[in-house]
Amino acid sequence: MVEFFIDSSDINEIKKWAFLVTGCTTNPKILSSDKVENLEERIREIGSIIDGPISVEVFSDKFEDMVEEAKKYSQWHKNVIIKVPVLNYDSLKTIRELENRNIPVNATGCISMNQALMAAMARASYISYFWGRIGDEGGEPFDIVKQTEDILRFTPSFINTKIIIGSIRSINDVNRAIIAGADIITITPDIMKKMVVNAQTEKTIKEFNDAFKKFESEKKVK
Repeated sequence: MVEFFIDSSDINEIKKWAFLVTGCTTNPKILSSDKVENLEERIREIGSIIDGPISVEVFSDKFEDMVEEAKKYSQWHKNVIIKVPVLNYDSLKTIRELENRNIPVNATGCISMNQALMAAMARASYISYFWGRIGDEGGEPFDIVKQTEDILRFTPSFINTKIIIGSIRSINDVNRAIIAGADIITITPDIMKKMVVNAQTEKTIKEFNDAFKKFESEKKVK
């Protein structure tokens, strides 16, 4: 069964959707948009609302700096997952080092299958594909995710990496990511709101209710 994470650091939105989601993802752009001034306080607050993984991304791209950042962030809450962008050799080395220290990693920013598989071989707990941005580069995200899921399913037992899909831009993206085999989809609050609304449902329910009201009105007349 696929899980939903909320892709936000907005406390009000997180509280609103906490009953439905099993985790939370953040990144520097989200934190900026939500005007988060104290990252530690915000992560601790999120942890008091959601009892599941909370992804916090490192800002560095050098091995030693990423490890130090990760050590600091992981002390903020027991459910913190460190987001390490898959940029270079140092990224892979950092992933392995953190996992060896029992600090779970979300290998983020994956666009190609080779990036995701290298991160999985480095023992990342999660790999994050950017669905919308794969399409921006002319790729087919459905095929890439499906092929990655097929490969990971037949890899040695020491690889238990889960696939997270981010950069979701439409309800159709969510549906296709589920069919492709994603373990987790991280969704912004605005997409979540759209997922539960359908004009045909509203029209149908109104038709049912109007019919009953008409029936009740006719009964009174008799």
